[in-house]
Amino acid sequence: MARALPDYDELEIRLTPGRGDAYNVEVQSASGARGRGQFEPPGDLDIERFRRTVDPRNRRVRGRSRYLDAATQFGARLFEQLVSSAGVRDVYTTARHDASAAGKGLRLTLSLRAAPQLASIPWEFLYDRPRFLAQHVTSPVVRFVDLEDPPPPLRIEAPLRVLGMVSRPRDAELDALDIDEEQSALERRLRSLIDAGAVTLRWLADATLAALQQEVDHGEDFHVFHYIGHGEYDEESGHSSLILEHGDGRPRRVGGQQLGALLCDRGTLRLAVLNACEAAQTAPQDPLAGIATSLMEYGVPAVVAMQFAITDVGALTFADEFYGALAAGYAVDAAVTQARRALAADSDVEWGTPVLFMSCARRPPVRPQAVHCGDREGGAVVVDRGWGAAAWRASVGRCKAGRRDPARDSARADGRGGKAGRC
Repeated sequence: MARALPDYDELEIRLTPGRGDAYNVEVQSASGARGRGQFEPPGDLDIERFRRTVDPRNRRVRGRSRYLDAATQFGARLFEQLVSSAGVRDVYTTARHDASAAGKGLRLTLSLRAAPQLASIPWEFLYDRPRFLAQHVTSPVVRFVDLEDPPPPLRIEAPLRVLGMVSRPRDAELDALDIDEEQSALERRLRSLIDAGAVTLRWLADATLAALQQEVDHGEDFHVFHYIGHGEYDEESGHSSLILEHGDGRPRRVGGQQLGALLCDRGTLRLAVLNACEAAQTAPQDPLAGIATSLMEYGVPAVVAMQFAITDVGALTFADEFYGALAAGYAVDAAVTQARRALAADSDVEWGTPVLFMSCARRPPVRPQAVHCGDREGGAVVVDRGWGAAAWRASVGRCKAGRRDPARDSARADGRGGKAGRC
């Protein structure tokens, strides 16, 4: 029996500066109940120590390990601090009970724009015993980006158009990536939808800004941008970047302002997936300085990016499961959660690497044959199941038949999946 698509109530969590080193916490549930309290964040040293713990370049043990134990302890302390005030805990507990009684999940949306110093905290590891919230489809964790002028809903007629960019700059200092396999995996996952005319997938010939400019200015509209390649975060400047290519193949570091100005000029982009290291990082003094949040400032309603290094196998697993869930009709937040679950089956902590940013809470309901921002019930970017129904059935049937990729499974079996080649 196919799993029912999740529906959600929303719990809004807003953090603002408080007295001293503390922060104010304000929560509001779908019923309108509100609570207030205080939040004592982890120390900078604790956050940095944990970030090093979950970095795959520092891990040597697979399966249940001290890394999972460290994540559990960190996430439990983070959760307890977040709901330490009785008013906050009561609203959270009641919201979970009400959502469960109604057969729904509870989406947690974190608003950090007024407290950018908290953006470096890996909130995706929030742990409410006995589970990590973000690892379960009933409790996705989303980072809500407050914008003064959020993008309006956009009606999109079939097909859903995906534009891909694959960056292979020539640089001995950059690790080789399993880019061809990831590109092939994405094409395989979307094949039934492409054959049914529900989705188109095209790849830029070059990973240059010039090629992107030509496509945006002279090509067809596109709704999803998928990047495969390297990313990095500069701690001194507080800016993250993607490593694209110059015309001669040399690496070119491109930040959110450059990319957003070109990528979003048509106004049709609804989702960006940045399958690269550290693209979710941002400066503590500017919540929109990161490449992911910069794209949102340019009008992209939802961005999926990585906050740590990610292994090649992890990147493959994420892309495969994420697009498979979208193909089955899941909202983007539920699709990210499904991908986390697949990552958790292979790695102890890598499932916490993806971050979902959204700017489209409380939007009008999903319309038939549309992909746009949803409301409390619809999620962020939704491909409606009535739209291309034959394609969805074909995709779901294929998923039931078996999602795993033999080449990827072979890499897991012989240990080749442990390499963190994205950075």
